[in-house]
Amino acid sequence: MSLISTVLSFLPALTVEASPIQGIDYVYVEVQRKYVKLDPINDEEAEIVGWYEMPSYGIIPETMDGYKIVGLGAFAFWCCDSIYGLKLPDTIRYIDRYSFGHCGNLDEINIPDTVHYIGDGAFEECTSLESIDLPDGITEIGESAFKLCSKLKSFTFPKGVTEIADNVLSFNSSLTSIELHSDIKKIGNFSFRDNPVIESLYIPDSVEEIGEEAFINCTNLKSIHLPEGWSEIADYMFYCCTSLENFEIKDSVTRIGNSAFYGCTSLGSLTIPDSVTYMGERSVGYTEGVSEWTYALVDGFTIYGSYGSTAENYAKDNNITFIDINALKNTSVINSDTVQVGDKVRISASARGGEAPYTYAYYYKRSCNSAWKVLGQEFGTNTSVAFIPTAEAEYDIKVVVRDNTGDESVKTFTVRAMEEMELTNVSVVGRKKLYLGSAIPMIGKAVGGSGGYTYAFYFKRSSNTNWKLLGEKFSTAASARFRPTAAGTYDIRIIVRDSKGKTSVLLFNSTVLEKKV
Repeated sequence: MSLISTVLSFLPALTVEASPIQGIDYVYVEVQRKYVKLDPINDEEAEIVGWYEMPSYGIIPETMDGYKIVGLGAFAFWCCDSIYGLKLPDTIRYIDRYSFGHCGNLDEINIPDTVHYIGDGAFEECTSLESIDLPDGITEIGESAFKLCSKLKSFTFPKGVTEIADNVLSFNSSLTSIELHSDIKKIGNFSFRDNPVIESLYIPDSVEEIGEEAFINCTNLKSIHLPEGWSEIADYMFYCCTSLENFEIKDSVTRIGNSAFYGCTSLGSLTIPDSVTYMGERSVGYTEGVSEWTYALVDGFTIYGSYGSTAENYAKDNNITFIDINALKNTSVINSDTVQVGDKVRISASARGGEAPYTYAYYYKRSCNSAWKVLGQEFGTNTSVAFIPTAEAEYDIKVVVRDNTGDESVKTFTVRAMEEMELTNVSVVGRKKLYLGSAIPMIGKAVGGSGGYTYAFYFKRSSNTNWKLLGEKFSTAASARFRPTAAGTYDIRIIVRDSKGKTSVLLFNSTVLEKKV
């Protein structure tokens, strides 16, 4: 006899209804106040405020003992480990504080469209709950409502919620996706703290306030979009976000709070705009020291900013390397560091900072030699030259940029030239994860072969078999952009062909996320 059948044999006045979970039956109990405790609100309505011998999978009916059930009261099913699944009626309007708090076995529950309020800690430490769908009619979710739901994988905030409460999704060790809509105005303190799996977050521009320690200990968070016009990075906001990298502080930011980026060990540098007039204690560039309760500078951390700014003063006070973003900087590039003898290496000179206009000089030599030779005219206005290696060797290339004041900046490269090279496809796809509405940039690149490359770009949904061509097949256009029309996973294929007809193929995939509005 199954567990459900055993339960049925001992409960009075029971009927059975099929569950959405295959092989499991819901138990419908003619309650008569024997299995739950009711608290009448008026002559017609009541809320559930307690439980007795609830079955593992149950249905709450719309009426009990003559009352319409309109809510679940505070602590109604608190610590009810016997509940695995529960179906709520369409008469429910609210789920009060800690209604299902610490229900460690609850893994299935529906939230009717009639619900508009979920109280503090309503599902706190429901450690078996993997997913929950919330209707858009919900206008308030209380503090810690889904805290410590260790199996919850994704969460979408209802469109009716405009303020995210403190601690609402903290300490969820399996959460990979959080979706916020464009009407949210406030994110509370600790809201998303200690979520060690999530990699990216998109905070819509509608958000006007983000509380302290909102993302503390999100150790796998690599990127985050903060609202335009954002003015303050609060205390401890990204504390110990050890994977955070390439973070942009916008010109609207005026304050960086205490320990805001403490422990962000993947953040090798930050550019801090002149708009920032306050930087708190150990706000950037610090991490834990060798012993408990000590701290140290992040190895090699650099601050970029303007001379005389708050950023420079902070760097000096904390012995952090500071680089003036307005100083002359050589940003020249080469198109390849490995070529076939006789092929061109294209050298493109560029600069920023200093005082324009700029002039450029190009030099080359074999790496084993000491004497540099000039390529073209020294300190002319030509921003591009070609270097053609004539023998198999390693070559050094040097580009010198000079500004209008005579300041110079040097950048060097090493190029390896070989007699014969296989055609190698080194194409790249710009984005592996993006939101719907954005485009995926594709850049075709190759080395070796016989030169004269042409490119073909293809895409398809990963679930499909037929590839679709972007643009012309095997054209000299070395880039393309694909804008997905639906969320999902897409496969990208870039084919390179040289002048002798040899081809090389690279495959990529990108995940497109639904952007909630």
